[in-house]
Amino acid sequence: MSWYINGSLVHENISVPAFVNATYTNTSAVPGLWNVSVIVENENGTDMHSWIWNVRSPYAVELSVEPPVYVCVRPNENATFRIIVKNNGTKPDKFTSQLKHQEM
Repeated sequence: MSWYINGSLVHENISVPAFVNATYTNTSAVPGLWNVSVIVENENGTDMHSWIWNVRSPYAVELSVEPPVYVCVRPNENATFRIIVKNNGTKPDKFTSQLKHQEM
């Protein structure tokens, strides 16, 4: 049983008995779409199965702040910020925000 990612051989299971599951674990793929193919061969012939593997980052967060980060707030005025956090990853994530005072 031969495992291919985007046409490159990445792993071989040698001498796998019939009706036995064979596995391959990849821990180095970066986020993206990958074409995975498995080819099996025995005395009866050859077969292949292919699929698209979508690898997503466990922590893929988009953060935006409105208005821009640097704002001058005069005495007796307020500033309102809207912070948008969008998690495009596969795992929950936690965030902490902090405002920093800067003398003008």
